[in-house]
Amino acid sequence: SAAKSTGPNTSETLSIDDIIADQEGYILAYLSNENQEAFTVHFDDFTVYHGKTNVVSTQDYYPFGLTFNESSRVASKEQRFKYNSFEYIPELQWTDYGARMYDAAIGRWNGIDPLSDKYRLISPYSYVANNPLSYIDIDGRDIKNPDKYVISNKKFIRKLKQFDRALAKIAGVNKSSYSLIITGGDRYRKNGNILSKTNDDPIPQSDPDSFHLQENGATGIDFRKAKFSDEQLKAAAEEVGLQFQGGYNDKHFHLESEDSEIIDSYKNDQYADKDYVPSDYELNNEEDDSKESANNESDPKQFLFNQFVRAASTGNLELAQILADQLNEDDN
Repeated sequence: SAAKSTGPNTSETLSIDDIIADQEGYILAYLSNENQEAFTVHFDDFTVYHGKTNVVSTQDYYPFGLTFNESSRVASKEQRFKYNSFEYIPELQWTDYGARMYDAAIGRWNGIDPLSDKYRLISPYSYVANNPLSYIDIDGRDIKNPDKYVISNKKFIRKLKQFDRALAKIAGVNKSSYSLIITGGDRYRKNGNILSKTNDDPIPQSDPDSFHLQENGATGIDFRKAKFSDEQLKAAAEEVGLQFQGGYNDKHFHLESEDSEIIDSYKNDQYADKDYVPSDYELNNEEDDSKESANNESDPKQFLFNQFVRAASTGNLELAQILADQLNEDDN
């Protein structure tokens, strides 16, 4: 309360400390003149301020994701993104992880692991090898590209897969226990500025000779910092012939390749899709590498046709037309 005066024709500002409600219910606010002295008191400008908490909802979880002690603010918008920040589908009582649906009530996926052939000692339906206290599962795969970054050098992508395997071996962990989240891909130069090939946003802090640049071979990539130490990341990079850079303020790390074969084959490839966005499946499926390599050597026409299908399916109609013309020339 403010300093007060006494006597007739004087005023006083009264207030009480904040009341924090620790449970649901009601508060009764009222004014009462309980003074025993024989003079009249008038109240005006009576205000009750209701400050809503910043907490919209709370959920506590059992290890496998089943909720308890769940509450939400009255009349608040439904919050569907819950356990591990993935969307809960109340109609199904499942959580959508992208690759599969997860049932927290039984701690099992509703479909088999797309990469189950890599982990044959673990049930393809089990969640994080039945050890949710130690591991998390982003969507059942390994290298992730959730923001659809353009990564157009496919030989460089194969190097990233080798890095992923080397990292798991050096750290002594199962590849299903972590994910490498891509946070930066190809870049290009325009009017003296360096822009993201993914969304055309300028990147003013970019190195003017960055390996991210497609004109330099598109052999640079950024990942969100995972649970590994810089020493482990650097060792894995060196094992597969990549260069590691860490210590960034936003906690990402950078990989690049100076391999002239990877760079030159990309720069000299007139059919290279400069808008190529690899799927999570392509970033982790090792069988595709050997099959594509065999097809390239044994049947160049089949390789061109595969490239045409990829370009058309990803909406790169200009490249698809070039490849179609090339196929027609070969037929003639």
